[in-house]
Amino acid sequence: MNVVVIGGGAAGAIAALVAKKRGADVTLIRKDKEFFVKCSSPYVISGDVEYERAVKSDSMLTSNGIRLIIDEVTDIDTEKKIVRASGIDFFYNKLIIATGAYPFVPPMSVSGSVFTLRDGEDVKKIMDAAKSAKNIAVVGGGAIGIEVASELKKMGKSVMIVELLDHLMERVYDGEFCEKIERTLSENGIEIHTSTKVERIENSNVVTDKGTFEADMVVLSIGVRSEVELAKKTGLNVDRGIVVNDKMETSLRDIYAAGDCAQYVSIIDGKPVPSQIATTAVIEGKVAATNATGGNMSLNGLTNPIASEVFGTPIGRVGFNELDCKRAGIEYIKGYAKSLNKYDSEKDAKPIEVKLLFEKKSKVIIGAEMMGANIAERIDLISLAIQKKTTLGELALMNYCAHPKLTPLPFMEPIVMAAENALESLS
Repeated sequence: MNVVVIGGGAAGAIAALVAKKRGADVTLIRKDKEFFVKCSSPYVISGDVEYERAVKSDSMLTSNGIRLIIDEVTDIDTEKKIVRASGIDFFYNKLIIATGAYPFVPPMSVSGSVFTLRDGEDVKKIMDAAKSAKNIAVVGGGAIGIEVASELKKMGKSVMIVELLDHLMERVYDGEFCEKIERTLSENGIEIHTSTKVERIENSNVVTDKGTFEADMVVLSIGVRSEVELAKKTGLNVDRGIVVNDKMETSLRDIYAAGDCAQYVSIIDGKPVPSQIATTAVIEGKVAATNATGGNMSLNGLTNPIASEVFGTPIGRVGFNELDCKRAGIEYIKGYAKSLNKYDSEKDAKPIEVKLLFEKKSKVIIGAEMMGANIAERIDLISLAIQKKTTLGELALMNYCAHPKLTPLPFMEPIVMAAENALESLS
């Protein structure tokens, strides 16, 4: 069986590896010259991580017998089952499209030292420009925006963030967590301008509806859009991304899609949800490749777990926040807890704050937001709990370990405490 994968990011790479492991003859075609780990971008820019360490060797593909082609696919002939790149035809039995996404740039006049951030080449350009820049503006207050701003500030730069919405990270976290993030950034010297619309960028100066902010360079971090032009040209059903079912099958036979270019649904309400994160891409790539090679694997929805860090403070969320619930018409109850990541007898114990959301009628967990030390593991735990439709009562009675140097006190596990707090609201 010939499997052709278009795109070499997280979804494409894992899809190629899984398909090869399952016995297929695999060709991967990608535009990028190298596999750059995009999540490392802010830390490469600041010099905290060496560029070379964020690039993964192509030997992870080629040493496993995968044919790697560095080129751009221009056409797909679904009748003849041919993928074309630079005039060369590649025959497929099954095709997996993993073309990723591209940075969104709003329709406005832009001039000066202005950069978007998506791949290794973008990182190099930003690193080079930042050497001489003193005042840097980051437009967009999402996860990448605040991380880039934080790392640039650590380099000794004067940094501001300009955000259209009322809060940074507003589409991800509820207001109280957004305010904590903003406070952390402000306390570390980052200037924040929220509820501010950028009208144009002139000679690197950011012109807004609230005045002009002077800058030597600008990083645009306003989100990404699914790369679907090839899919549209091929005749696939496309909405905000390539529409797929639970097998990652597209609207055309023998063609699958995975990763940032694909549109999938939330496990909570079954409706399309943005999920351009690497872990989603990996899961979808595995499902697509398994089914393309004769397996039977279904993805029953996304929980969208994410984690970030700003100035040493980890933040994370999974599932729905309160705004998501209101938009979906879901009645909910919530629980809060504050604890420490170790026994309070330990000198280096650090705070943890947890917020949980439960669907009111069923009492099933549907979301969590956390801030503080050792939250990534707890975000993952709640992600699984959402997948398994775990109830409030079950979380309140969760079995867990305890150790002075590794966990909170036995009666201070914040997930259990937050569940208990939600229970109290029902009495």
